[in-house]
Amino acid sequence: NDIKAKSGDTVEIQETRPLSARKHFTITKIIKK
Repeated sequence: NDIKAKSGDTVEIQETRPLSARKHFTITKIIKK
């Protein structure tokens, strides 16, 4: 995932297979920085 989102950015996410213990999603795009 090469999207560089920072804390506070508004992003669109998509559920995926578990990537880690608590991460079950990936960022598809940044809506607002």
